[in-house]
Amino acid sequence: MSPIISIITPSLNSVRFIEQAILSVLGQNYPHFEHIIVDGGSTDGTVEILKKYSHLQWVSEPDKGQADAMNKGYRMAKGEVIVYLNADDFFEPGAFQAAVDLLDRDKSVYFVVGKCNVWNDDGKLVDWYLPPKLTYYEILQWWKFPFPINPSSYFYLKDVQETVGPFDVNNHYSMDYEFLLKAALHYKFFYIDRVLGNYRFITETKTHSTVAAGKQKALLAYTHRYWHLLSMRDYIRVLMSYSYFVASRTAFAGYLIRLKKLLKNLNSFL
Repeated sequence: MSPIISIITPSLNSVRFIEQAILSVLGQNYPHFEHIIVDGGSTDGTVEILKKYSHLQWVSEPDKGQADAMNKGYRMAKGEVIVYLNADDFFEPGAFQAAVDLLDRDKSVYFVVGKCNVWNDDGKLVDWYLPPKLTYYEILQWWKFPFPINPSSYFYLKDVQETVGPFDVNNHYSMDYEFLLKAALHYKFFYIDRVLGNYRFITETKTHSTVAAGKQKALLAYTHRYWHLLSMRDYIRVLMSYSYFVASRTAFAGYLIRLKKLLKNLNSFL
């Protein structure tokens, strides 16, 4: 018998996209699942959509943010396999079966990672198809090794979260990234060479606002605490890698400033 998959969706004023998220779960045609939606008290019509689908388990009440909602949903979950689906994201057809096939085939597998499509404001696919890096050392270097941090692209056994513990409710922007770091300390990640999830990198989403506001420094400050778990050799390599990343971005920014001044002077001359 196929394992039960618990899909956990945090939500707040998600009327624009949440129905597609729900339908992407139903479209899996997977027989054993539960879809738990933890809504933070939406007032935009989200709750009316939830009421349309009798298979959903959902609550709508104030919470302390996305991490709190994710923890609440996990406590409600009864499935052997866990996956989080943000309200504005959706699964790729066949994702459930692909993940379960690997988990069933090899009992040493606890964590399955696939590709993740990224969609922009215009509904166009962003070409982020690099295979994810799966070790703790590589995931730690978010500036160098792209990883599909969006949780629609990874499935794991419930034992993983029991080991790692709940999401930090004080971490409002990178709680899923921190979870991956903690999980990578205890479990090997297994890669499936196919798309499992889709996420929207659009102006209304928190991920977009984080990047647009230049909060990579905050991300570094939050995750720097995990650097000390590296060997001294790897610590130095990570430090050098980040220093090069900062230097290259600073140099590029300086180039753009000089180019802007040059164009301004050229326009004045013309």
